[in-house]
Amino acid sequence: MNKRLNKKKKSPTRKWVLLIILLLFLFLFLWMYLSKVSEKTVQKDVQTVIKDSAEMVIDIFTDSSDTVIPFNDNVDTVTDIDTTVLDTVIKEVVQLKEKEIPLSSSDSDSVDITDTAKEAVQKDSSEAESEDKDPCLEIQDELWVYPDPSGGLHRTSLNVSLFSNRPCSIWYRFKADTLWKVYDKGPIVINKTGTLEYRAQDSCGNTMGIRQEFYEFLKQEKSPCPDDMVHIKIDSIQYCVDRFEWPNRLGEIPLSYISLYHAMDSCFSVGKRLCTVEEWSLACAGPYSWKYPYGQLYEQYACAAQDTIVTASGAKPECRGYFGAFDMSGNLMEWTSTKSKENPEFHYIMGGFWESGPQSGCFDKRYSYYPRNRHNPVGFRCCKDLPVQDKVSRKKRSKQ
Repeated sequence: MNKRLNKKKKSPTRKWVLLIILLLFLFLFLWMYLSKVSEKTVQKDVQTVIKDSAEMVIDIFTDSSDTVIPFNDNVDTVTDIDTTVLDTVIKEVVQLKEKEIPLSSSDSDSVDITDTAKEAVQKDSSEAESEDKDPCLEIQDELWVYPDPSGGLHRTSLNVSLFSNRPCSIWYRFKADTLWKVYDKGPIVINKTGTLEYRAQDSCGNTMGIRQEFYEFLKQEKSPCPDDMVHIKIDSIQYCVDRFEWPNRLGEIPLSYISLYHAMDSCFSVGKRLCTVEEWSLACAGPYSWKYPYGQLYEQYACAAQDTIVTASGAKPECRGYFGAFDMSGNLMEWTSTKSKENPEFHYIMGGFWESGPQSGCFDKRYSYYPRNRHNPVGFRCCKDLPVQDKVSRKKRSKQ
């Protein structure tokens, strides 16, 4: 009897346990269902935020273009407002990619619009920064003005123009004058021996000190040398030398990477010969024994002596010697027929090359080059003797 009563008491307890388990299962099912629904809702909300943010960026650009605001303030306002919104949008897009949530075609268009808007903001911002920068701080080279034709010996009247490496104001005068004249881009007529002085200043306040160019005129008959050579004459010494480095043509890149024997053969093939050291230096320094073709002091921009590569013949008008030979400083070193005193197996080369800097003067010579080997920065020019008849006739005319 007692056993039966105990069984009856236990049966209601089992019912409650089963009911609790059933409720737990029901709660778990509801939780899973609600999780899926909320995930879809979050996805939809994120996409809505992206679309609304893109539209807001476009509205801001549209409003800013219609409103008359100073340029710098407009750029700053757009940058301050839009960059924060766009960064938030981009973070949301990255999170969507990581979760691999597919976007509809309309949503991807919104992302493209957002990227375009951000690029536009960054571009406008960079342009504003570049405009705010002082252009004067970016200038690295010195102000340089040069005349063309440059100084030295001339046989006819000249129309000289002044050129500069950047916009500037230029003043000039002849050494005998006291007043400076403003250079107005017109030609300066020079027809008598004298010294032209000029100076300059750019808009940033950078100045070029007074530079001088000496012009000398010799009224005589036509030069006895061929048209592609210049006449060298000092006292009883006279001969012809090529106006440019081989192949002796204006505007062409001179020949380099050749041996001494190749240079000798090339000159011989056109009825000329290789110059001696003395002939080469005289053609470069002139009757006043200038250290450089253009004068006594080294000028960084006058010749191709601080460059990275060989330049075309005659490209530097200022690099003209007294007699009219070009590029005898820098550009290419040049072979001579004179053997080295230090080592008779070598021959002297003259003038320096495009990286020689101040060591590219009329009397700077080097000899550590084998004549049978070819060398990259070495070229040459030729000399030519005057016919004996011309020399005799000139002596007679000078005595008369």
